[in-house]
Amino acid sequence: MLQPFLRRSLLARGTGFHFTEPPPSDIADHRYLEDADDSLAVGCALANLQQGRFDVSRAPINRMLSSDNHDLPQMAMLLFGHSAPRGEIRMFLDWIMRRDDSKRYRYRAGEAAVAAGGLWAVPALLETYVTTERREVRGNIQYALSWLLEEEPGPIDEGPDKVAGDDSQPSFGEEPESRPDTEGYVALVKATEQALRRDHGFDDDSVVVQGRLLDVDTLARKLLQHIHGNPSVDLARVNKGSLLLEAMTGWKFTGFYNEQGAFQPLQAAAAVEEFLDAKEARHFEPGLRYFFGHRIPE
Repeated sequence: MLQPFLRRSLLARGTGFHFTEPPPSDIADHRYLEDADDSLAVGCALANLQQGRFDVSRAPINRMLSSDNHDLPQMAMLLFGHSAPRGEIRMFLDWIMRRDDSKRYRYRAGEAAVAAGGLWAVPALLETYVTTERREVRGNIQYALSWLLEEEPGPIDEGPDKVAGDDSQPSFGEEPESRPDTEGYVALVKATEQALRRDHGFDDDSVVVQGRLLDVDTLARKLLQHIHGNPSVDLARVNKGSLLLEAMTGWKFTGFYNEQGAFQPLQAAAAVEEFLDAKEARHFEPGLRYFFGHRIPE
């Protein structure tokens, strides 16, 4: 059970990277990192990271691995992916992929690598994609790969095409069996990644978002476009875009959702327009990662 100050924090439809309520005044004291209370440990890490103290960036992951709190994996990976140095994220992803006893963390570790803009996330995500039997996980991996590789949701986001199943003839009146063309989907993702590397000169050091080099101004304008939506709002990209923009800048975009988690497009659009009007993007160099305005050491 999380304490009130973290109740809706580190959630896409909650208060993002801000505390839900004011935490204890001394929450940044490092003694809380070892506290038995998961809320105090994660809250301590968040408070320090908000101040640019990146020496605690692994703390949420260490707590996740030692706790049976079911809320922690999503929260810890979200914070880790948006605030930790990419070298730490990549080492953790490689470690998780080698361990058979940590398979439940694999796709979230891949999502953390995507949040960090690493093209090196692709092989791990594809490996998880072809081995998992969980439909929800496959859908989440499609969203993550699309966010990394596609400027707008396209074939990667949509998932594999259907192809004919076995060669047996269906009975009269029955539809022929079909299966997802996973092999074709994997080939599509790999080809898209290689095209980005070739056409844009990206490498493993590049910070890539939506198929382009990370840029705060572009991110905010794309987010506004997805909020307005034509013909409909793209909530998957709104969630990812608002979290990344908030993590980078420290701006509070919690008005995107109400207490029940329902999207509020007018408030969301107003928040992004206020950010753009303030010309805050000029403080952030393209291709670099920040957390609450602090340059993340790479």
